[in-house]
Amino acid sequence: MEYVIKQWRRAQVIMVLKPGKPPEQVTSYRPISLLPSISKLFEKLLIKHLKPLIEEKQLVPEHQFGFRNKTQQLTRSIVSPT
Repeated sequence: MEYVIKQWRRAQVIMVLKPGKPPEQVTSYRPISLLPSISKLFEKLLIKHLKPLIEEKQLVPEHQFGFRNKTQQLTRSIVSPT
């Protein structure tokens, strides 16, 4: 992450009140991080270009399901030891 522009890594944190919780209590709020749109766009473009290379070179183990197409939660649960 050292090579990404610092402004792209800064998130704006917004506190959102949980439904039915009293607004005067700090624990009644949920933090939501908002990233700059340009960083999201850059990430999507990077994944689009790197994904074919990663799949071709088989750099991700078969038991790794994160960010992989055509995998379902049921498959992950069956394969996962926990």
